[in-house]
Amino acid sequence: MHRYITHTALIAAIAILSASCSAQTPPAEPTTRVILTVSGGIAGIEEVTEVHRDGAVVRPDGTTATGDPAAVVALFEIIDGDGVFAGDHQYLAQEPCCDRFTYSITVERSDGTVTIDTMDEADEPEVVAQALSAILRLSG
Repeated sequence: MHRYITHTALIAAIAILSASCSAQTPPAEPTTRVILTVSGGIAGIEEVTEVHRDGAVVRPDGTTATGDPAAVVALFEIIDGDGVFAGDHQYLAQEPCCDRFTYSITVERSDGTVTIDTMDEADEPEVVAQALSAILRLSG
């Protein structure tokens, strides 16, 4: 009987400690702003789009609009998900010539900034392609 009580008490203590440890782990900092810089092409353009968590979108022409709420939520779910920053941060085409566009996605969080670079015909992960597509749709 004594051994049963001791094991039960030990299991209860471990459960309490585990719960208190996991409760103290801070969540990942959410993204506050995503900036896309598109450059290159035959005209050598450089266009910047900013998407803020509150839905404000600063478009390449400098105008500010409110992005479609569902599209903004979808973008930040992609960016804050696990896959975007899991791999490399630079994805280049095998032959980086020929008037291709380069895309730099800069993600700002309260705990730092990360930039992912890709370009036309690069083999970036699907989640990076989804983020790029979502930002381009919001850019107007």
